[in-house]
Amino acid sequence: MSNQPSQPTRTPEEDKQASDCKVSFSQFVKTFWELVPGAGKVTWNWHLDVICDELQEVAQRVFNNESRTHDLILNVPFGTSKSTLTSILFPAWVWANMPSARFICASHTDKLVNDLSSKCRSVITSERYTTLFPNITLVKDTESYFRNSQGGDRNTCTVGGKTPTGFHAHFILIDDPIDPQGARSEVELETASKFMTEVIPSRVVDKLVSVTILIMQRLHHRDPTKVMLDVAAKADTVPARRVCLPGELTDDVQPAELRDRYIDGLMDVRRLPRPVLKEYRARLGEYGYAGQVLQNPSPPGGGMFKRPYFNKRVKAAPWNCERILAVDRASTQDGGCYSALVLMAKDHEGNFYVEHCVHGQWEPQERNRQIKAEALRCRSRYGPNHQPVIYIEAERGSTGLESFQNIVRMLAGFIVKEDQPTGSKDVRAEPWSTACSAGIVSVVEDGTWNVEGYIEEHCLFRPDAAVKRLGKWKDQVDASSMAFNLLANTKTIPPMRTFHLGVGNKPKHLMIVVCKTSDLPLATIELSSLLVTIQDPERQGEQCERILNGARAVNGQIGGTSEKFTGVEGDGGDTIASGGAYRTNYAAGSEVGGECRKTDEIPLHAMSKMVDNLTLRFADIEPEAIQEEWETILPEFNAKPSEVIITLDHGKKLWAFLLKKRPTPIECIVFTSPNGRRALSIAKVVAEKLRLPEPSTMNADVEPTPNKHITKMVKSTRSMVVT
Repeated sequence: MSNQPSQPTRTPEEDKQASDCKVSFSQFVKTFWELVPGAGKVTWNWHLDVICDELQEVAQRVFNNESRTHDLILNVPFGTSKSTLTSILFPAWVWANMPSARFICASHTDKLVNDLSSKCRSVITSERYTTLFPNITLVKDTESYFRNSQGGDRNTCTVGGKTPTGFHAHFILIDDPIDPQGARSEVELETASKFMTEVIPSRVVDKLVSVTILIMQRLHHRDPTKVMLDVAAKADTVPARRVCLPGELTDDVQPAELRDRYIDGLMDVRRLPRPVLKEYRARLGEYGYAGQVLQNPSPPGGGMFKRPYFNKRVKAAPWNCERILAVDRASTQDGGCYSALVLMAKDHEGNFYVEHCVHGQWEPQERNRQIKAEALRCRSRYGPNHQPVIYIEAERGSTGLESFQNIVRMLAGFIVKEDQPTGSKDVRAEPWSTACSAGIVSVVEDGTWNVEGYIEEHCLFRPDAAVKRLGKWKDQVDASSMAFNLLANTKTIPPMRTFHLGVGNKPKHLMIVVCKTSDLPLATIELSSLLVTIQDPERQGEQCERILNGARAVNGQIGGTSEKFTGVEGDGGDTIASGGAYRTNYAAGSEVGGECRKTDEIPLHAMSKMVDNLTLRFADIEPEAIQEEWETILPEFNAKPSEVIITLDHGKKLWAFLLKKRPTPIECIVFTSPNGRRALSIAKVVAEKLRLPEPSTMNADVEPTPNKHITKMVKSTRSMVVT
């Protein structure tokens, strides 16, 4: 008579359930989740499927006694069920397929490894498990070790404590080998490193088949994840596959294709919603949040910026400094990005002062309110002579332009410019880092802003071995770099070019001014003037408002008056405000493809006597440079080059506008375009035809090269207009 206990009889439904669970680890997890003590009901998210699939892939090769292709690293934030899957349910599933499998499970403390062992034991000894997998019975069972009747066992050890001497395993599971406090200890980091490189490699059943699985939240740039990656990168070693799932969408998501599975920039909208992440960030600080949630820790001492760089503290900067308020703008509609407003000053000796910083996650309206509040605060304190120039970070596309225009309208009366820098933001931070390291930067510590948060973000901004900038929280760094670079190269006069009449029978005050559209508000022109604005064509197919019954106007300055005048044939009606500095022009007409175009807006300016204005829309394209793409649709315009390039009609319209007889003598013609190139290309021809000599001086550091095609078209159409 057998002493073996009788095996329970499974129903057909239980047979199928057992089969499904053996085939799919994900299905096993869903079936046994609630049997894990304290787990509650399963709340499934896509990242659980990813972890299950990765674990099943490496396990299957062990089942088949095949050489492993890689060890596995799983970097996932806390609170995402990583231990439940890896240390509790995975060994139970492996035994369902390979009862003889042996495990060594390691963590940073006895308490944690024993708790995980106890929960795994609870699943294996549950009624559901013994019913579905009756061949698995425990024959030895202690707090830290248990073994089944077919030779499989699960042993525990700690990093730097109890070692697995004498034990070997098919699967080595390392779950959170260091804790957050230990990550700040050089001794514990070194202990964890030796555990990964000296202890674990010798504890395998088969050096070709046995697999090491590390699952942890990142806590330090030299933590076991880095150690394991460094070892795997050496010659003649098995690679390590890293799956990295930050709590928020970043460039560190691995594999990269998993970025598409993030919802609203979040890895798990139920376990880690945005309010929870905000609380974690406040509680953990920038350093802790970067590692434990974003899975990209940075050295506490900093990388590109070191904490000692900011040791110079003052109560206030000199009152008569030059100042810039730099705005690195973002909004929550872009996936939870942060905006930063940094006020920086430079004294006459070339010392710099970080005077104030406002940093937050705001919707566009709230962000704009914060900008205005800071501008008013600065004006109240420093007066008109020493208040800052406000620079807004440029954004591409029509949406970015509209956003900038809305900010400038809101800040009417302040000097507002758009910053259009070149190169990556990370490269632009290097001069700022150099200045900080040189000791010429002081931080104003007056109790009105979060100085420590500002410094901590800078310390997180660092390069890795490949000199790739990896700072995750860098909005305040970006705004500071912008402010510093602008202050270090301050120009008191906006870059613009002027052509003055020196000979001939023209009015003696006639001049031509050429400037970028963003510099136009700084050009105070009190002469009777014409304004010619060149803008990019709008994309074909965009919805636009057709202006009926002529034209409408919006006067942008309180107290201004309007008067109607008749425009050039084909322009539609135009309205100008004779008493204002900021105004809008609406023109009806057709654009590329015969569609109605959006209204053209006069850019913000300080021209007190603007008599008339004209807006032309064509692209800055030279045909000889794009012949191979002549029949290709340009994505920025959704049209072919031939449909957006300057035409004879543009030239004739320009000359008809310039030569029109007006009751008020014209003393100045202003040409403006986004980068100044199209404006200069036209202005050179007009100056030549009106016999205005080349200027002897110019304020711009670098003059754009004129567009030859625009120049030729404007020159050839002069004779086509007779006045």
